[in-house]
Amino acid sequence: MERMQISVSIAAPILKLGLSEVKLQWYDYYLKVLRNETEKIEHWYGNETVEYYDEFIGLKHVTMDANLGIDLKKINVLDYNNILYISGIKTELQGSKNRKWDWKLKEIRRKKTLNGKVEPHTIDHDDRYIHDLADEQDKSFEERLNVGLEFAHHDKYIEQMAQSFIQLWLAPTGKQIMFINSQDNAKALPIEAFVQSHNEKLSNEIKLLDIKTEQHV
Repeated sequence: MERMQISVSIAAPILKLGLSEVKLQWYDYYLKVLRNETEKIEHWYGNETVEYYDEFIGLKHVTMDANLGIDLKKINVLDYNNILYISGIKTELQGSKNRKWDWKLKEIRRKKTLNGKVEPHTIDHDDRYIHDLADEQDKSFEERLNVGLEFAHHDKYIEQMAQSFIQLWLAPTGKQIMFINSQDNAKALPIEAFVQSHNEKLSNEIKLLDIKTEQHV
C-alpha cells in the first residue's frame, strides 16, 4: 500500500512548475484617444464647427527569453466515482531574461476638422504627456504578460507537458485521470490538499492493517 502514496517531495520545491524556456518577440501596438470633442464658435459673419481628435499611438518591439509554466497551487482535483477530474492548468510567465525593447513609434497625432473639412493633422513627439502614456503602455503590456494573454500560441504545448507531469505524479492513486477546463464543484480540492488528504487516509489504512496483522499473530 505504501506504493499508493503520492510523493510530496516531487512537487514541494516546484509549486511554480517551469516547463519551457522560449525566445519570444512581440510588436506591441497601443492606441489611446486623448481628445474627441466638438466646439461651436459664433462669429459676426456666421458660425463655425470645429472638431478636435487627439490620439496617442505607441508601437514597440519586445524580445525576451521567457520561462513558461503553471502554478500548481491553482490546480484543483475532484475525486468522484474513482476518477480524478483535474482543472486549473493555465500558462503563466515565471521569469524572463535578456528582455529588450525598441520603440518604433511613440507620438501624439492631432486632427482637426473645420466645418466638415479635414485639415492636415499634426504629429507631436515631444508632448509632456508622451512619457506618461508610454509608461501606461508598458504597464498594460506587463499586465497581459502576467495573466498569460501573450502566450496563447504556447498554451497547447504547456498544457500537454503539465498533464504528463500530473498524470505521473498522481499515478500512485491508481485512479483514472481526466482533465477539464473548469469545475464549480465545492468538493474539488487544491492539488496540494488532495495529495495530503490521500496520503493521510492511506497512512491510516496502513496502520489499521498493521494492527490487524499483529492481532492475528
